[in-house]
Amino acid sequence: MSITIEDRIVLLLKGLLNNVEHWQEFDIHAAEPIRSLWTAVDKCGLGGHGFWERLHGFTGISAQRWRKAFMRRQRATPDMIQAMAHAFPQYAFWIATGITDATNGHIAPVNVQVFPEHLHTEDPTSTRYFRKALTLMRRLCTEGRMETGHAAKHICALERTHSADCWQESAWCDAAYRISVSEEYAGLEVLWREREKARRRRLAPIVGSGRAAAARPRAAGATPRRPVAAVRVDPRSSHQEHGDLFYRPPANCDHTRFALDILNTAPSELSVSEMAALKQWLQDMQDDDRLTFTQYLEFHGLDCHAVTPPASGQERYAMSGLTDGEIRRFVRLVRSSRRTAARPETVAARP
Repeated sequence: MSITIEDRIVLLLKGLLNNVEHWQEFDIHAAEPIRSLWTAVDKCGLGGHGFWERLHGFTGISAQRWRKAFMRRQRATPDMIQAMAHAFPQYAFWIATGITDATNGHIAPVNVQVFPEHLHTEDPTSTRYFRKALTLMRRLCTEGRMETGHAAKHICALERTHSADCWQESAWCDAAYRISVSEEYAGLEVLWREREKARRRRLAPIVGSGRAAAARPRAAGATPRRPVAAVRVDPRSSHQEHGDLFYRPPANCDHTRFALDILNTAPSELSVSEMAALKQWLQDMQDDDRLTFTQYLEFHGLDCHAVTPPASGQERYAMSGLTDGEIRRFVRLVRSSRRTAARPETVAARP
């Protein structure tokens, strides 16, 4: 199994579609709709009612084609991929490769599980630099007199050739040097310098002295910070800092490893020893484990209320393990799922 560009385009569209922040009207018929798109994304996102129509207005690609790509009724085409890469240059590297380079501003959308890097935080200075570079590249296409519909001329305009032990510049070389003396091009250099200054500040909490300070253990007797009750945190990653560049397994990862094991083993496939270990884990359940267990049941299509039925007028907190009665209900649920899984095989074996 591999993750494709089509998968990444769907994930990006899904993240944008779920952004339902307030929408303001922008001129989608501007001479440079991509700049209007950047303004729209920065101010209020794209999600909510009319998302596909807005995407059509900004990219020139029909709303129907975007919907089809999202529903996987067609593959994302090169013009769609390029439109997303230009609209969100901070995601372009991830769109093309599936990995990130977060310290250089190449990240993935927040709704994506990234690996092998862990960091999602955007670097605004890098994003501004990418956008300015794209704007200048479009200017080169205009001033270089690129003719639409002539593939051979496109290649000629872009291609450097090697002859007589020397690289000959492309047809766009003169236009590139003319643009390089413009104020707009000078602005690119300014953005690059700002990016490099910000880079040092950005790296400090990730890998530098700031990271060391953040990782320093609390002084004896210091009051630990308690998480806000209203914020739900996935227990599998709650130990990670927001600025971690890489995955950092917890110091004692036996508990987490076991949680991952049960999440990846269907109830009907649990061995006797695994079932015994699972029952003990349920008895010793800690505060964050209830969310893990609930995810396990939901992932395998089991009813949570069949294990822990809600009591009228009583609020249940996961400060302790499941009761003996709840564990017995879970065991019966597992046995039932095993019979259900085995039934098709029994029917098929009949003469």
